[in-house]
Parts: sequence; structure tokens; C-alpha cells
Amino acid sequence: MKHDCRSPLCLIRELIALLVERTRVVWRRRLAGLPMKIESAKNAREVLVSMDGSPSHYCTVIGTLLLKNSHVKLSGLEGAIVIAVDAANRAVREGLAEIEHTHTSSVAVVSKVTGETNQRSKVEITLHAAMDAA
Repeated sequence: MKHDCRSPLCLIRELIALLVERTRVVWRRRLAGLPMKIESAKNAREVLVSMDGSPSHYCTVIGTLLLKNSHVKLSGLEGAIVIAVDAANRAVREGLAEIEHTHTSSVAVVSKVTGETNQRSKVEITLHAAMDAA
């Protein structure tokens, strides 16, 4: 919805909206060559999400990997679960991917320092190219 507001804040909002729309168009064009029928997850790429990267970074990684692969799997332990979920949701909002499957579990992790085994929460999110990207 356009209006005739010429304040700097309104101009910045309009510029951001324009950039977001152009980015979506570019990604849809890039993803257009992907096959839309997905037969198996044999060529899935797994991204190990850590606390070091931002959700925006992982969203970009998802988009890049979906150019070459039909599936992308995000995996995160403990605090990185929030980043993995946010990155997957961003990819869906941007029209890059659709969430196919989500799996949560508890895995045993052996401490390098003490040698003790501790249970850690884990999430795996499988994404595939968005159907409306074509």
C-alpha cells in the first residue's frame, strides 16, 4: 500500500520493501530450474547449525544449497536449535523452501574434558525447494 509520505522513515520503509521484493524475484528465478517433484532425499545436504552463525546466514546457505540439491537438512544441538528453527522459518517466509519434516531427539554426547556422557537435545529440519518458486 503506497502513500505520499516523504519523511525519511517512510522512504526507508519503501526502499526496504522494494529490496525485499526484488530479492524474492531473484531467488525465484534461481530456483526455477529445480525439479519440482522430489523422489528421494538421497542428495540431501546437511547443514550443522552452530551458535556462531546468524539465522540470516543459514537462510542464505539454505537458498544456495537448494540451487544444487532437492533437499537440505538443518541439524542443531541445544542452543543452536533456536537458530536452526529461525533459519528454516526465514527460508519459508522468503519463499525459498518448504519444511518437509521436523524431528526432535535426545542424543548422547561425550565430554572431551571429563569423559562423561550427557544427553543433549537435537533437532533436524528437512527442507525442499518451494513449489511456488517456479
